[in-house]
Parts: sequence; C-alpha cells; structure tokens
Amino acid sequence: MPDPFIRSLGPAQIDFDVTSVGEMTGGTWTYSQEQAPVKTAQYGTSPKDEITTGNTCTIEVRLTESTIAQLAAVLPNADVSGLQLMVRSNVGASARANAKKLVIKPIENGTVVLETTGKWITFFVAAAVAQFAVPFDAETQREYGVLFKAYPALSVPSGETYAVGDIYAIGYKQTA
Repeated sequence: MPDPFIRSLGPAQIDFDVTSVGEMTGGTWTYSQEQAPVKTAQYGTSPKDEITTGNTCTIEVRLTESTIAQLAAVLPNADVSGLQLMVRSNVGASARANAKKLVIKPIENGTVVLETTGKWITFFVAAAVAQFAVPFDAETQREYGVLFKAYPALSVPSGETYAVGDIYAIGYKQTA
C-alpha cells in the first residue's frame, strides 16, 4: 500500500508545463489567506468578525546549474537561438496568459516519487516571475530565483488553485 505521507524534509523536482526546471538549491511554497475586518459600533475598533477576501499562493525556487532551455522555460519573454538566450520586453503581457501547470514532485531515495503515491503537489495555473540576482565571485554558487504565482483554475467549478495528491483520482485533468 502506498505511503500517502508528504515528507517534511527533502528535495523535489519542479516541472513547469512539461519541462523540468533543473537542479535547485531549495524552494518555498507559501499559501496565505487575506481577510478584511468586520466592525460595528458595539465593538469599537475591535473586529467583530473577519471575511476572507482572497488567497495568495506562491512557489519560490532557486535554480542552479540550469541549461539555457530550462531558463527559457521560466521566462515567458525568452527564446533560445542556438546557444543564446534571447530575452525581449514583455511590458503589458498578461501573467495568466503565460501561465502553465506547475508540479512539485518529491525526491525520495534519489528518485522522483510516482504520481500514484499521492505526494505530488499540482498548481493548475502558475505564472513564472524571474527574480535573478546572480553573483559573480569565487565563493558563491550562482542561483536563479524564480517566483511562481498560482491562480485559480477557471475550468474547475470551485476555482481550485492547487491539489495535493493524485489529481486524476478525482477526475481533474484541467490546466487552465
């Protein structure tokens, strides 16, 4: 029987669309809810309640030893031309229009766990935002920061942003 426990320690492979983004030095998945206070005169400045107004879901990774093709995959305004990464301006571009499915696949015992283990985390619609600050010195490993912003999937009636586990077990096949 598969072990459905999501490990709290260890590396993972990140796939953006169908491209593995390569080796990483680490990453962080952040999910938070935004709330607005509900106030009435009877309670003064103290909130009587809070109403959820939205959710924010981001995945921050630090890529290393990346290929030009892997960097191009996370730059919506980039193309590979021979051995060059060509980056053009993307002012005015929709982040959602460039979004793709992002999957975090834990690595256990040196290999990526199978999807059927229920340990993959899938973000149906995620847009990549490059946050490169690459040092050039004798002691610091070069890292390429990428922040993925997840958006609700419009093809899911309840607008899920992500799923943990085997998404095909309940019929999800949507990506937008």
